[in-house]
Amino acid sequence: MFNMNPRVSDSPLDAPRDFKAYCQQVKLKFRAVVTAAVEMGAEVLVCPDVGCGVFGNEPKVLGTLLGEVLREPQAQNLNEVLVTGQVAFAEAVRKAAGGEKVELSPPAYFAAVYGKTGKSGGRGGRQPANPTVVVATVAAPASEGSGSRVTPVQQVAAPAAGGAESRGPSG
Repeated sequence: MFNMNPRVSDSPLDAPRDFKAYCQQVKLKFRAVVTAAVEMGAEVLVCPDVGCGVFGNEPKVLGTLLGEVLREPQAQNLNEVLVTGQVAFAEAVRKAAGGEKVELSPPAYFAAVYGKTGKSGGRGGRQPANPTVVVATVAAPASEGSGSRVTPVQQVAAPAAGGAESRGPSG
């Protein structure tokens, strides 16, 4: 995935300058993963919130783009999608895969690095002090007529500071 974190010294900042081009190229990356999985005969796809950690990509943006790809015809052969990582990523995947239209705005990275102005929709290379992380969110095809290709089945949260594990259905 693109590096949007200027503090990463072993990888260049490589996101396209234009947010629309960035979104198109990220979708191409996700589409390649989905297409390869389908061509290999996979019934289950496991996808982390790739690039949303140290590379500083916005989880809502990437999750939305993955969700949009999961609505495309080539993804229809997948029986299950397992999404791991931040809750914001998993929720964005669920919403977009369910057909919800999300208006994406350029993360702060585009203004900070390229001097673009506009709404800042994300961190752009900064990590929150204590991000909420989902260890596993299982998504399965929805029942016919529900309008959603992906339905959350189970969400397992990362251990809390005290070591307790939180489990519960996602809605």
